[in-house]
Amino acid sequence: MKTGEKPTRERLIEAAVRRFYRDGFRNVGIDPVYTEVGLGKTAFYKHFESKEDLTLAVLAVFGANWRAGQRARCEPNGTIFGKPWHPSGHLWGARPAIR
Repeated sequence: MKTGEKPTRERLIEAAVRRFYRDGFRNVGIDPVYTEVGLGKTAFYKHFESKEDLTLAVLAVFGANWRAGQRARCEPNGTIFGKPWHPSGHLWGARPAIR
């Protein structure tokens, strides 16, 4: 890894996000993902066991980013709009409307 360069695993995840977003999950194989990062198939498999494993990593990043955004919206006392915040992003006692 060159100085200032992101780790290979992170670059693969970012490339997958771009490809999945642009072309759709079903339309993207792993070949264009690792090629975009400048790797070969063997190097890809050093970081992920399969496309599904890569997808789980992408979803984990989305989840972490979402939770961080929710935390950033919290007031200093741990509430959102005066109601206690829960790590799942739901307000305690709030129930979705069922119609």
